[in-house]
Amino acid sequence: MADLRLLGLDTSDSLGQVIARNGKQDVQNLVEGPCEEGLLPVIEKTLQDCDLCAHDLDAIALGLGPGGFTSTRVGVSSAKALAYGLGIPIVGCDPMMLCAAHLHLQQSPVFVLMRGGRLHINVGVYQVQEERWQCLLPPERHSNHRTLVERLRAFAQPICHAVGSMLEDKTTLNTLGQALPSCILHPEIKNSSMTALLEHAQHSLDTNHPSLIPIAAVEPIYLSPAVG
Repeated sequence: MADLRLLGLDTSDSLGQVIARNGKQDVQNLVEGPCEEGLLPVIEKTLQDCDLCAHDLDAIALGLGPGGFTSTRVGVSSAKALAYGLGIPIVGCDPMMLCAAHLHLQQSPVFVLMRGGRLHINVGVYQVQEERWQCLLPPERHSNHRTLVERLRAFAQPICHAVGSMLEDKTTLNTLGQALPSCILHPEIKNSSMTALLEHAQHSLDTNHPSLIPIAAVEPIYLSPAVG
């Protein structure tokens, strides 16, 4: 299938992100401030910067969560409204996997640690297998660093990596450094790779992948109560 004209949204973390692709270039912008106020103007600006209008779009790529309750729901609701109005599909994706996708690794597991709200930590483990990212530990929520470290030790290898917005927290950064000395920390990688989101959408549309979701069935992903 030819390159598609796509809009990508991920509002699961503290900074909402919007990206558009017109078949020749990608244009990406951040949502400054609360997504419930700033998302739609940024969508409009991103499309304009990419020389697109909404009716040009072939599909919407969407980070489904887990993430912040309000911001994730705003992103999902906005994507559903656009998709309904335009008659185009939504391709859903795990934004924590998209954060891991910043690292183009072939062997080592990547621990993704994101802010979970109310001082909780959302964690998932991902690794490239057969040239595609696979989830080794589906996202779960932790309320303290002790249970978090115990969980991650089960997936630790001689070389592993950690990314995500929780690495901005000095306590988390220091705890991982001391408890998992083989883990290479990447505090500069905080959010989803929006380019990876669009690549996932393109692949899903090309192959009729199960991540193509009926619009009525699209819902934010929230985690069960915290471990520990």
